[in-house]
Amino acid sequence: MSNSPTTSTQTTMDPLVREKLVAKFNRAVEYITTNPASDKVTPQLQLTFYSLFKQATVGPNRTPAPSRVRMVDRLKWQAWKDLKNLSSEKAMIRYLNRLKEEDPEWKEKSKQPIKVHLRSKL
Repeated sequence: MSNSPTTSTQTTMDPLVREKLVAKFNRAVEYITTNPASDKVTPQLQLTFYSLFKQATVGPNRTPAPSRVRMVDRLKWQAWKDLKNLSSEKAMIRYLNRLKEEDPEWKEKSKQPIKVHLRSKL
């Protein structure tokens, strides 16, 4: 399964505009997954980003529900399922808007080199 945004729902977006949106979305995903401050994100916000990412890259959730015993998997599944038939483009836009709400300077920060902190084994 690809992690690139799909066209699983109908779109009327101009192809060039969509290409720019996908590029910005991919940059935002990379920023979130490599940002050292991402460990401070609340579980609810993690669910929001997860569900919007899945909707943008896979489309509507048509997978079987996980067991209620697997609570985290079930919450993730439900958050994605709740987006119903939201288009890939709208999911990407919501993802970008939510990131901007949480971190208004994310674009500038994403241009900076990623700092990797290595722990000494001494």
